[in-house]
Amino acid sequence: MLADKLLGPKPRVIPVPAEPVVQSYNSLVDKIDLFSNALTDLENLVPVVSTPPTLPGTSNRRPQPPASAMRGLYLGIPANDGMLSYWDLVSDRLGKIPHSQHIDGKFVSLTAPPSESGRRGGGGMMSASGLAGGLSSAWLPQHRFLYVAERVTTLTAQVASLGNSLLNMLQQRDTEGLARLRSTLELSVLKASRVAKLAAIEETPKSITALEGSKEVINERLGYYTSRDYMNTWGTTAVVVSGASLLIDIAVTVANLLAGGLKMMPQFTAGVSGFGGSPVVNVN
Repeated sequence: MLADKLLGPKPRVIPVPAEPVVQSYNSLVDKIDLFSNALTDLENLVPVVSTPPTLPGTSNRRPQPPASAMRGLYLGIPANDGMLSYWDLVSDRLGKIPHSQHIDGKFVSLTAPPSESGRRGGGGMMSASGLAGGLSSAWLPQHRFLYVAERVTTLTAQVASLGNSLLNMLQQRDTEGLARLRSTLELSVLKASRVAKLAAIEETPKSITALEGSKEVINERLGYYTSRDYMNTWGTTAVVVSGASLLIDIAVTVANLLAGGLKMMPQFTAGVSGFGGSPVVNVN
């Protein structure tokens, strides 16, 4: 509703009542404004718009401007579709509200059960339980609100006191008071720095103790893993079997190489034929 009031009535396209007079640049040069348009009076062309009747004690929400104030441009301004879409969007939203429709234009009953999408939290509606669950899982600060509020209030009071003191001294032109205030503030800063340094000194032994505890944990883990066997029985057996199969593969490869070399040797038969038989020697 606020956007509707800010936008006002939607611009209307008014048809040209008469053909414009064709002019040249020389005839318009004396009437050029900042937008390079020549304004032409439309008082005699625009009819008087009558004011709609109103009820007693009420007034029009959008009063019409007087006709004498209407002036046009000789060079028309092109329509801006993006700006005109604002009026359409606001009109669409205002039409859905009294018809009990959500932003997608669908009717939603007041007694309708929650949808599956809303139950899962993936739809446009979220149940109260889902919202409570989301708030409960939100990140919590390290300090509670009351603690932080107390510190902020104290700091604000100190700043306000400092501002009042400076204002009084500047009004009174109290140079000595300014110097005294500066010294006091410097002492306060030094005291705060000393407190911070002392806190750092107290924190150092605790840090050393924490580091020693971490070192002990690391040593315990190192001793535990060092005492464990590198491999279990099945792993050792697998490594032995794998090594034996590798040796067998090497022996098979060497035998294949020897067989290939010996196969190149020729076959021949030697012997003596004669008395007593034929002794023969076969060599492969």
